[in-house]
Amino acid sequence: MAHRNKSLLELLTGIILVFGYLWLIYPLHSRWVQVIFLIPILVFFIYSDFINKRSFKENIKDIGFRMDNWYDSFKILIVFTLISIPILFITWQFFSR
Repeated sequence: MAHRNKSLLELLTGIILVFGYLWLIYPLHSRWVQVIFLIPILVFFIYSDFINKRSFKENIKDIGFRMDNWYDSFKILIVFTLISIPILFITWQFFSR
């Protein structure tokens, strides 16, 4: 499997495991269940790091994330965020009463 596809698959698996844990397991409020499901997630990340023997930056670069385009993206996103936050806050205040 190509490095790019493998890195992307590992990233997506990690995201699914973390969010699945946060949305499905953590709200159960049972410490034993939380620990039992947290152990395989941690083992996955340790195994992935051990097998790759590559740095996090190299894996991210394989997927296509680069730092040279973050500034342009940030300018667009900050404008959208500054416009949408007051609108969402006012909408929430209006409908929550």
